[in-house]
Amino acid sequence: MTEKTFQTCGKLLALTIGLALVTACGSSPPTRYYQLEERLSQTDNSSSSTLSVRVGPLYIARYLQQPNIVTRQDDYQVEVAEFDRWVEPLEQSIGRILTTNLSDTLSSNWVHEFGVGNDAIERFDYQVLVTITRFDVDANDTATLTAQWNLVTPQPSVTVLAKRTVLTQPVASSSYSSQAAALSDLISELAKEIADNILAQQEAAASQQQEG
Repeated sequence: MTEKTFQTCGKLLALTIGLALVTACGSSPPTRYYQLEERLSQTDNSSSSTLSVRVGPLYIARYLQQPNIVTRQDDYQVEVAEFDRWVEPLEQSIGRILTTNLSDTLSSNWVHEFGVGNDAIERFDYQVLVTITRFDVDANDTATLTAQWNLVTPQPSVTVLAKRTVLTQPVASSSYSSQAAALSDLISELAKEIADNILAQQEAAASQQQEG
């Protein structure tokens, strides 16, 4: 084989490898997007209550402040999906859905998300401050939501309740769609727990007024 032939073969080999790499890059899986969903009651509540609640500010842990879906492998290792992402920031999704579910559970249209077109509303009976410290699915297909939340009354601002809530639920499968469904259920459970405590505070306040 002459030197010229050798050089020609080398160029052809390099070109073939280059084309193979370009083809491999071009065949990357498409990015898939997921969203959380409200869990609303099947009955028509017709907003029978005038109870006014402001939800937020709401904060989430920094590891959740990214579009890629995060799953937990163990207590110290997490995995960040490369091609599976939330369609919108989790902080916005959780805040909106928690507000919608709380409004539905309380049968009130006077439940508003903090900072979303409701800052002009001066009167509210309670404000719910929420910090989400964990919101993911582990290697055993168990979804977990951990939240610190306070219930505050206005004028004067008084914290009437401070709680730490840990909710878990098995996931139907390891698919990201199943994970999104289970995490949506956990937001609904948190809304119900907050609603139950708000109603309990209302009942206690009513009893004190009657005794007074």
